[in-house]
Amino acid sequence: MPPVQITLATIVAAKAKARPGAAQSEITDSRAEGLRLRIGARGVIWQYRFKAGGESRRLNLGSVDSWDIAEARKVAGLAKELLLSGGVPDDAWLDRQRIALGKKEAPPAQKADPAMWDWEAAKAEYLDEVARTRKPATHTDYRRMLGTPELERFAGRPVATISLEEMSVAVEDVHKRGVERHAEHLASVVRPMWSFLGSPTKRGRSGVSPGTMKELTAPERSRQADGSANRKPKYVPPMLEVGRIVAICRSGAMHPIIAASIEFTVFTLQRVAAISQAQREDFEDRQGYEATWSIPAPHRKTAQRRGEEAAHVLPLPKVAWLAAKKAFDWSLAIDDERIQRSTKVFPQLRARSKANQPGLDANISTSTITHSMTYMPDVKATPHDLRRAFATHGSVDLKFEEVQIKWVLDHLEGRTSGDVTAASYALHHRLEPKSVMLEAWAAHVEKYVIAAIEADPRLRDAGWIGKRMQLAQDAAKNVKVPRHAQGKIARLAKQRPAE
Repeated sequence: MPPVQITLATIVAAKAKARPGAAQSEITDSRAEGLRLRIGARGVIWQYRFKAGGESRRLNLGSVDSWDIAEARKVAGLAKELLLSGGVPDDAWLDRQRIALGKKEAPPAQKADPAMWDWEAAKAEYLDEVARTRKPATHTDYRRMLGTPELERFAGRPVATISLEEMSVAVEDVHKRGVERHAEHLASVVRPMWSFLGSPTKRGRSGVSPGTMKELTAPERSRQADGSANRKPKYVPPMLEVGRIVAICRSGAMHPIIAASIEFTVFTLQRVAAISQAQREDFEDRQGYEATWSIPAPHRKTAQRRGEEAAHVLPLPKVAWLAAKKAFDWSLAIDDERIQRSTKVFPQLRARSKANQPGLDANISTSTITHSMTYMPDVKATPHDLRRAFATHGSVDLKFEEVQIKWVLDHLEGRTSGDVTAASYALHHRLEPKSVMLEAWAAHVEKYVIAAIEADPRLRDAGWIGKRMQLAQDAAKNVKVPRHAQGKIARLAKQRPAE
């Protein structure tokens, strides 16, 4: 029988057929994948059919009198989400849905030992473990995620009493706030935290049972009216925008270190994590080149996981080297011993507390570089978009081959992961061809720096740029603007280039 939209009339008719001696039959719902009405001599029940591990399975949800149509469809939808995340719906899972939907009373809350970790203690223990085993950027990210406002409801609670259902509601609340990617990321951080808390060496202090949050997922992403996923398309900045970014960096409107770091990003095309952590000793005055920059494997994405130990070496075009020198010169000239003694090319501008940034030799934050670009007037690009601009315009305008682009952008410099010969013996780093490419890219960008200024003479006005960037920063941080200043701000935003 083909699927039909199950209605109340369908259920009434099915009940009439369910009498002693009746043959078993099924009605498949067209609105909820896998949901069926199963009719037999003993009555009518809801059933969910699915595949797991290559096998067809069924889960009896219960009588049609215990779930109305909307509830049955909701349970089927939740089961599908669980399957997509790698879980398998079973009777224990179904029991939790009954509790969540008010079909069954929750068991008495577990009474935790006062000596057991509460939310704050458990979070601190886990973040210490992340700091010990993962990169600093990961620790910063996890600390930020675990500070999500929707998790404040667990303040002071023993972690042993926090259920999967409660945490799922918190994640769902984040999703409802409109930050769906944030909700997904939050779930991906909480799951390993609970695995840590439920590990054999920690569960005695946490009281957490293994696998408690294994099924934690965020709701599916919303769909747009045309049915496409609600995701932003990948952005390729036009060359005129790339030129505009460099012009703003050179305008004098920004802090010299921040401006130099962004300009250095434009001309080296490396990830902001590597740029922010660049050390002065990584630069070498090599014959035939302005300088070379050696990026150690630990500063490159996935290098440690793949077991890559070779450095990624870039010959710097003159403009990139000049940007780095600007940062060197500023650091040496500033009356701040902490910055003068820093080993970093782009040092942290403000000393941070040990709780936020261990050690005195701190580097500029990746978020400082990224956010500063987003504050630039009429700039949409992020630092990662610049890499996409190089790959796209380098291919179209400069006729770079794909394999050549990988020499600059790829962490493996175009090698196949595990290529022992290339990684261990071919150590020439392709400096000459990379130098030709990066110099060509630099010259291409410089043409568009001139074009950007000609198209918008305001790029020579450091005051105008500084005010626009401050407005953008205030808006991003929800700084309240006095009513009397709002008109002036609107006029500034609309101000056109001088003829």
